[in-house]
Amino acid sequence: MLPKYHFLFGFVFALILYLVFHPNFFSLAIIFLSSILIDVDHYLYYIFNKKSLSLRKTYKFFTESEIKWFDMPIKEREKYKRITFYFHGIEFFLPLFLLALLSNLFFWIFLGCFFHLFIDLIEFSFYNEPFYSKTSQIYVYITNKKKKELVG
Repeated sequence: MLPKYHFLFGFVFALILYLVFHPNFFSLAIIFLSSILIDVDHYLYYIFNKKSLSLRKTYKFFTESEIKWFDMPIKEREKYKRITFYFHGIEFFLPLFLLALLSNLFFWIFLGCFFHLFIDLIEFSFYNEPFYSKTSQIYVYITNKKKKELVG
């Protein structure tokens, strides 16, 4: 999903939380920011795999890749590797959840990140994408073996 939509949905989510539960501004800001900043793993992927720090090129790369990916028939997608996004799976969420049990700060971070993942899963359902690529990055790594790269 494009960052502008995560920004918009994160803002609306924080607004709804404010209207229903009346948390303080700091809590809302953490929820909102974590619902967006979880995607820093996209940028890290680009830095390490494309050897560039350009945010503009990162945005262009992922925008074009997403269009190419979702325009492809579902059966064709299975021939290609999925990108491993380290902050989009149980391997990240489980430790974050455990920290959330100990700290309000981590609870707000967990809530924002969980909302982000929830929105990603809704998007995936529209494109008939399997949920495993957003639920386990170890599984993504394992299933990527013997598949070819989609983008160069």
